Amino acid sequence: MSVPGVVGRHQRRLILRHGMGAISSLKLPWFSDDVEYDIADPSTLLPVDDQDINNLLAFDKRTKTWGTFLSPDETVMNRFKTDILPLPSSYPEGCNNHFMQLLIFRNQYCGWLSTYKIKEGADMYVADSMATFDVQPIISENAKVHRPYKESDFEYFRGCITPSIASYLRTSIKDYEREKEMVKGIQGDLFVGYCMVTRKKVMMKRMKLPLFHPNGEPREVVFTKNVASPFIRKIHAAWIDDKGIAWIVLDHIKMTLWDFLEQNKEFDSSKRLAIFRRIGNAAKYLHGENVVYVDLDLGNVLVTEDHEALLADLGSCVLLEDKQCQPSAFQSWNWLYQAPELKNHRVHDEKVDSWGLGWHYFVDMTSRYFTEDEWKTRNDDFDTLITSPKWKKDRLAAWNESKLSKDFEGNTDVLFSMIETDSVRRAGIQEILKKA
Repeated sequence: MSVPGVVGRHQRRLILRHGMGAISSLKLPWFSDDVEYDIADPSTLLPVDDQDINNLLAFDKRTKTWGTFLSPDETVMNRFKTDILPLPSSYPEGCNNHFMQLLIFRNQYCGWLSTYKIKEGADMYVADSMATFDVQPIISENAKVHRPYKESDFEYFRGCITPSIASYLRTSIKDYEREKEMVKGIQGDLFVGYCMVTRKKVMMKRMKLPLFHPNGEPREVVFTKNVASPFIRKIHAAWIDDKGIAWIVLDHIKMTLWDFLEQNKEFDSSKRLAIFRRIGNAAKYLHGENVVYVDLDLGNVLVTEDHEALLADLGSCVLLEDKQCQPSAFQSWNWLYQAPELKNHRVHDEKVDSWGLGWHYFVDMTSRYFTEDEWKTRNDDFDTLITSPKWKKDRLAAWNESKLSKDFEGNTDVLFSMIETDSVRRAGIQEILKKA
């Protein structure tokens, strides 16, 4: 295939790394003279201008020919919709074995690369592997790649690729080693592991089948790879192993908010409020992306050594469609701490997260330490209180008479605004953060 206008840009060659530092196998050379070098030293070139975008081709080492164009897709307006894949039959036979997506978040200096392969016996692509990367270090290494921003906040490229190219893209368990199982969870079993290249510790999650998206990606991967917030735990890589089991590599943070409260029984109002606000800001960020978190259980909040809270486990998230979410048979969230409309399987919106935040606020701003099991009992007492005739008549009086109000050091008006049973009257995230 002749490739008009393709020029050499050796100075643009950059090493793409996973979040933990492992060298990615992404290898998209700009022209054929670079192929042997790139195979020896897997690398990628981020597009610099429109010419680079047009030059983004896949080269087949075996046939020495260029494959199908990997081109920008202007039709994808929502990055959470990138899981909608074309049919392999829509591409020429011989170069449609694998499909690749590359998304670069322009404003947040990060991105991800996902590869898919043909499902045996079907005309569809299913997930193979995924890796995230930070753009800022790449820009620091070579300032020449910095591009003026366009109006869109991300760039999205996709196209089918040949098997020889796909072999260099795949993230595999060879990049990471697991050491020991830490905990079994609803969404997956968690292991402590480390990166084989950097030797940095990671969390490795072995996912469970019911939580898969139709395209073969775990739901947690679909949502987490598309967010870039300092209030949400990062995902570094994911892959499907030879047994068909999905693995996810995440930041190594093992202390949940329940663990933090147990280890810090002495009440510190400012520290507790700071944790609550970080959780609120994480939910606010997701709502800005039309995503509802749903499962604001304290076990899904991690606390770093610097006492900074991070929202984790995005596998229960749902997309807002027409400003509301339909009830679904799918559920992996903790039943105890959910809003009434979720428990009753009704249409709901982002304010289910306001209710979850209300429960966090109640726990965070209670000065006396209670175990997780004790809080389950208090949750039952709480449900009894808010459905009582006294609560409907005068909620403040009912609250003050309840044993639940003892040791609560927060603002009752803020608490009541979040635990409003009527979702229409329930406060939104921005209002909560403003008052808390």
